[in-house]
Amino acid sequence: AAARPLAESYGSLEEKLVCQATEPGGMRATIPREDLRKLSQAVRTLNASAVAQQLEARLGAPEWQRRLKALCVLEALLKDGHADVASHFQARVGCVAALQGSAQLSVQERTEKVLLLLGYDAAAPAQPAEQQYAAEAEAELASPSPRKPAKRGAKKKHAPPAGGEPLNDLVLLDDEPAPSPAAPAPP
Repeated sequence: AAARPLAESYGSLEEKLVCQATEPGGMRATIPREDLRKLSQAVRTLNASAVAQQLEARLGAPEWQRRLKALCVLEALLKDGHADVASHFQARVGCVAALQGSAQLSVQERTEKVLLLLGYDAAAPAQPAEQQYAAEAEAELASPSPRKPAKRGAKKKHAPPAGGEPLNDLVLLDDEPAPSPAAPAPP
């Protein structure tokens, strides 16, 4: 593809900004912090909704490097409090969540970070984290036998089977007969 002059290449300043930031080339797959900071400042003077639309388009790009850089830009904008960008992606969380299945680990990890910034649990991207925790708490309260979480490194204790003594329910593998239950002591 032949390079065109900048004036003809981009339809808007927002498109130019996002395209340049998400170019797949370069020595690093991510964008340096200082560049992200400058980009975030520039977005404050532009149409943030248009920037969000451009980022959304880059999240669907065929090149994993472009998708990763789009996630980096999105993460920086979310951390910097760009509410228009946040509301755009909260309404379209599926385009971010779809990247969890990427073959690139760096894309998967960045996707999890962005989903958390958007208020979604990365383990269940279709449900906001607040709702996920509320649903887990509700399920725990509704269960007939709530369990305490086991301490790390603690051995599980097994209760004897219902309806009998623990020794009565054992199956012995040798030829000796099973011990008979002791008769209760007279009062």
